[in-house]
Amino acid sequence: MKTNRVKKTATIILLSTLVGCASKQKIANVDPEVESQIALYNMKLEDYRSQQAHLISPKNFAKAKEILEEIKEDAYYEGISGTELSEQVKDSDKFFEKMDRNLELASTHLDEILKARLEALDEGAASLERFKDADDDLASLGRELEKRDINELIDEKKGLKKEYVKAEVEAIQKRELSIAYKILERAQDLDAVSNFSKEEEQVELELTKAKEIIAKNKDNEKAYTQAIRSAEDSAERLFVLTQTAQWVEETDTRKLVLTLDRDLNKMLAPLSYGDPQFMNYDQKIEVVKNEMASIPYLMKELSVAQYDALIQKMNTKTLAKANQKISDKLAAEQRNQEKLERVKKLFKENEAEVLIKDNDLVVKLVGLNFAFNKSELPSDGDKILNKVAESAQVLEFPDIEIVGHADSQGDALYNQELSKKRAQTVSDYLVKNKKLTQSETEVSGAGFRKPVSDNMTQDGRKTNRRIDVVFQSVVQ
Repeated sequence: MKTNRVKKTATIILLSTLVGCASKQKIANVDPEVESQIALYNMKLEDYRSQQAHLISPKNFAKAKEILEEIKEDAYYEGISGTELSEQVKDSDKFFEKMDRNLELASTHLDEILKARLEALDEGAASLERFKDADDDLASLGRELEKRDINELIDEKKGLKKEYVKAEVEAIQKRELSIAYKILERAQDLDAVSNFSKEEEQVELELTKAKEIIAKNKDNEKAYTQAIRSAEDSAERLFVLTQTAQWVEETDTRKLVLTLDRDLNKMLAPLSYGDPQFMNYDQKIEVVKNEMASIPYLMKELSVAQYDALIQKMNTKTLAKANQKISDKLAAEQRNQEKLERVKKLFKENEAEVLIKDNDLVVKLVGLNFAFNKSELPSDGDKILNKVAESAQVLEFPDIEIVGHADSQGDALYNQELSKKRAQTVSDYLVKNKKLTQSETEVSGAGFRKPVSDNMTQDGRKTNRRIDVVFQSVVQ
């Protein structure tokens, strides 16, 4: 009976909470002064996050963030004045003071650990389990730092820097050896790979060697470039061998014999050994071997004049091919530059930056700036987007990726979603208004990871709330 009473009580509390939340209505007009103070508080919290306070002083950071959420709740649903909000903000000062204390201690005693963490982040290690485990350890250290003596903790956590360095190395290895691993996976997907166990072991050996070299030279890219290339070449050779063996296994005997016979006959046709159709496979291979072996002797028998003539002929052909390649490259570069200039002319300097990246043409819409925390199209946005549509027409409607961006206010996950919503808004406008009827479009959000301006100023944050339009594979 007691259990039932508890369940009923819990149910009533849950339902009352849900009804209370559902009955709340957001205030239509929030005091501008209140909104400004909330934005400043949010910026302050993000500044402390960038100093890694959420790990060095996690309890105090969480308390300060909790106060921010309470302020937002009061401002947007209850309605408070700027004076009342200032009183609430004062309550958070003690938590920021404690964070300052911990950050000062960390800058003295944990500087190498924090530096190693930032370097690992720069290499893209944030998604690795090793990095997350190290972050958990650092947050645990931060919680203990809020309670205990710093020197005791340092002795316990001497290995934490090593963990971040290992995470950085793992991220570099994962990135630099990704091509070799993909080629290896393609070979291993074929049944015929079982015939090449030695070659497969060689690939694994090259990968292990490359990993070791990267681990010893993580800050010197030149030192491990050759090892990466060797691993890729080894994997490529395994794939070619496996692919050929797979073809042999899957091809019926008659077709296989006819294919090999045809290719050998073509090689023997210019030679004076009779009709190759009446020679068996071993005889044909023997003839090819003899011809290959006789080449050095034939070269000796050539007169100097004949040899010079031959070399000149070869050099002429080689030079012609080289000139053609250079000519083709220059022509391609000229066409690419013409495309770039044609698109540039469509925009004013304060509307967009146009540049070439790899095989794509990128238009950074620095003049299309979304309002803070909003994904609705700005009032003058249609003018710039119409120029984007003209660009697509100039480039003959290639596939397009629309990438949204945000400023650094707010947490990373929220800004990721917000930036994607902004990209979707732009895509919807272009598609619904039949501006990009012949182009395939996709949207993505970059959050605040790729700013083009300083997030510490209001104008900089405004510029960062933008859209990049990527016209794919238009550069030759």
